[in-house]
Amino acid sequence: MLDDDKDARKSNDKKALRSARWFRKDDLPGFIHRSTLAAAGWSRQDLMERPVVGILNTWSDINPCNMNLRVLAEDVRTGIIEAGGIPFETPLMSLSENIIKPTSFPFRNLLAMEVEECVRAYPFDAVVLLGGCDKTQPALIMGAVSAGVPFIFLASGPATPRSATGGNLANATGVWRMVDKLRAGEFAEGEFADFERNVMGTVGHCAEMGTASSMAVISEALGISLPGSSLVPAVDRRRNQFAREVGRRSVILANAAEAGRTLLDRRAFDNLTGAHSTMRSHCSAPWADRRTRSSTFWRLPGAPVWTSRSNVSMRLAAGCR
Repeated sequence: MLDDDKDARKSNDKKALRSARWFRKDDLPGFIHRSTLAAAGWSRQDLMERPVVGILNTWSDINPCNMNLRVLAEDVRTGIIEAGGIPFETPLMSLSENIIKPTSFPFRNLLAMEVEECVRAYPFDAVVLLGGCDKTQPALIMGAVSAGVPFIFLASGPATPRSATGGNLANATGVWRMVDKLRAGEFAEGEFADFERNVMGTVGHCAEMGTASSMAVISEALGISLPGSSLVPAVDRRRNQFAREVGRRSVILANAAEAGRTLLDRRAFDNLTGAHSTMRSHCSAPWADRRTRSSTFWRLPGAPVWTSRSNVSMRLAAGCR
């Protein structure tokens, strides 16, 4: 249990909220915390009576996979207010798989640490995790689990691919086919440029069953995102509806004051294993990563060994080498 949680329980018998340590004391720190946020429009009564929910957003305009998260964050904010909570949005590092050098992989752990320390440092009773591009999803979840607060995850959703020249679908599967043609010198004049113009048609993460789509489905299988939310397209208004409901659910989680890691029991990982194997999804998910060949960086304190052994079956089922 976090020290913050212990203090919160002592300072308020009615609700065991972490934010009580910041806002529910009539002392100098309480005065400073409340008066500071008066400038943000929140009254003393609000801060002393309502749960606080952090919206951890990896939006960036250099990362089209996450570009719709700015709009979704507003829907999440609306849902939080509707449910009686106080929303505070916090920007985090955004990892663009296609842009960042030398590779996104080491930055995943850096983002996970940023999430954990952000949650620990601020008076969040629960957090909403907004991610999309490959490594942002596992990083957000890893950090939130380590921080030990209630959380719920929402992905940006897959982009909507277009049909390109010759019938190739403008997604990563089509890219590899086009690369083979390029190497073989089989391109007609302008064909490659035409494919390039069409391959990233909308915002949202990659539309094939790569890391981002796999992680979104796995998060749903784990029970840390809303049922049916994982693969709704980024440009589909149903995703905005999910975002609003995520905001409402986050307030329920905040009032329950139950750490998010309690959801990740054996049943959750059984669901994960089944979903991952059935989908034959991408192996770059953190619990079956090709680079590390281990899940030790993900394993929860006291987790049984099966969470590690299951990686072997998942790799075999997904055809990883």
